[in-house]
Amino acid sequence: MTGVLVVGAGPSGLVTACELLRRGVTVRLVDAAPRPAPYSKALLLWPPTLRVLAGLGVRATVERAALPIRAFRYFSGGRPLAALPFPDSLAPLCLPQRETERILTDRLHQLGGAVERGVRLTTVDGTGAATLALPDGRLEHIHPQWVVGADGASSTVRKRLGLRLAGSTHEESYLVVDATATGPLPDGEAHYHQSPRGRWSWWPCPAAGTGSSPTPARARPWTASWPSADRPASGSAPWSGPARSGCTGGSARGFSTAASSWSATPHTCTARPAARA
Repeated sequence: MTGVLVVGAGPSGLVTACELLRRGVTVRLVDAAPRPAPYSKALLLWPPTLRVLAGLGVRATVERAALPIRAFRYFSGGRPLAALPFPDSLAPLCLPQRETERILTDRLHQLGGAVERGVRLTTVDGTGAATLALPDGRLEHIHPQWVVGADGASSTVRKRLGLRLAGSTHEESYLVVDATATGPLPDGEAHYHQSPRGRWSWWPCPAAGTGSSPTPARARPWTASWPSADRPASGSAPWSGPARSGCTGGSARGFSTAASSWSATPHTCTARPAARA
């Protein structure tokens, strides 16, 4: 019998599975996607998250792969408005989610676990019965003692159990650009820009331009100016997909890049403060 079924192999699902395996709990981790998403998104790891990763024994690995962010700077129409520096104890690290997932998956394997890819949850109810659709088309009926829904904002687990996500949701579209800088960029700073044409941000991203993201042959060079252009870039996204994402990359003058556009559904949650144990 499966002790815990974890649905969703993103960072939350991977951390949950690793923590359970460390404590000797039988875990089955499934994800409907056939492979991990290769795109840049969910870039920041804040100190509370780093403490969780330290407990798993992967914080040092994450710190070697990531870049520290020492300050946020805000601009309007190219004019600087404010700077928010971080002390060392509060500074986040910048690491694309795909890299965080890779590190956590390696740790999962070390603990004897695995991700079952292409396995989709179809039914689950309050009695503990669940049905999985396997990659070969078969249905598997299981009775785990616990089910963890770590399958994102559009959680199948939550919907099948009739649970409501409190708060409000609105749709937004993002363009994500991974680039290799050809000129000087501020070290360890993230820049947020607002203008009548829209808003954008620049991030120092350790994996940008390394080839870890897919770059279709139809990708074309873009041009951009730093940091006060009335228009941040010219070009079009060579591919798109339904996912939420952040924005990475940047250049002083011009760069060749892989870019993708995304439809996102940011959600503002309303929740009670957690009670202390």
